[in-house]
Amino acid sequence: YEVDLKYLIARGAKFRWDFGIRYSYNDNEVVDLYPGIDEFVTGGYSYANTNVIKGQRFPMLKTDGYQYAPEGNGQRLVNPTTGYPLRQTTLSARGGTLPRHIAGLGSKISFGGFAFNFNFEYRGGNVMYSDLGRTMTFTGSGAWTSNRLPHVFPNSAILNADGKTSTPNTTVNVQEAEYELWVSSYRRISENFVNSAWFIKLRDVNLAYNFPKSFIKKSKVFSAASIAIYGRNLLTIVDKANFYTDPEFSFTTGNGQGINNTSQTPPVRQYGINLNISF
Repeated sequence: YEVDLKYLIARGAKFRWDFGIRYSYNDNEVVDLYPGIDEFVTGGYSYANTNVIKGQRFPMLKTDGYQYAPEGNGQRLVNPTTGYPLRQTTLSARGGTLPRHIAGLGSKISFGGFAFNFNFEYRGGNVMYSDLGRTMTFTGSGAWTSNRLPHVFPNSAILNADGKTSTPNTTVNVQEAEYELWVSSYRRISENFVNSAWFIKLRDVNLAYNFPKSFIKKSKVFSAASIAIYGRNLLTIVDKANFYTDPEFSFTTGNGQGINNTSQTPPVRQYGINLNISF
C-alpha cells in the first residue's frame, strides 16, 4: 500500500519550493506452497536463517535462542553447576526481515539558477540477524564482552527438580567469565544478535547551479552547463541495540536479506562534484 503526497509550498518568478512525503506499507503473506510443504529455508546458517513459511511474512527470520523459565517471566535458564546460559537448539521465528514500513521526506528549493534538494528515508518494522556480532564476541571486540569478572549471568534462573518451576539465580556465578562464557556459550546463542532493523537515512543532498544561457552563448560551443556538489549517505540513525552495521546491507542480494556477516562492507559517505555540459 503506497501513498505519495507532493505539495508546492511557494512559487514566484524566480523562486519555487516543492515538498513531498511518501509512505508504503508491506503486508505480504505466503499464501500457498507446494503440497506437503509448509516451510523451507532460503538462506543463512544452521543456527540463523531466513525462511518461507506458509501463512507468515516473507522472508521470516528464525534462530536458536535461550531456554527460558517455565513461569514465562523472561528469565533465562542456566546450568546449575557452571552458571552458563542454556541454549535452545530448536529455531524460533523472530520476525520478518523485509521492511514493513517505508517513509520518505524530500524537498527542493530553487532560486534563479540555484537549486537545492534533499531526501530523508525511514525503513522499519523488520528484524535483522548479525553474524558479525558472533564474530565480534569470539574476538572480544564487542562491548558486551567487557564484563570478565566473576558474576551471575543477568536475569537468570535455575530449573527445579520437578522440571516445571524454576528459582531465580542469585548465587551461581559463571564458571569462567574471560573466555568460556563468551566464546563457548554466549556466542553460540544466536538470539543475542537479533535486533530491530529500523533506520533513518539522509539519502542525499544536492546543491546545483545552472549557468545563464546568455553566459553560455558567449562560448559559441556549449548550449547549456551546470555544476553541482552532492553528498550521499551523510547521516544514518539505527536502533540503539544495533552495534553491527547498516541494516540495509545483507550478506546476499537474494532471499537471505536481513542477515549480515563479515563478507560485505557497509556503505560509505560519498561527496562529489558534477559538471554537466551540453553541446
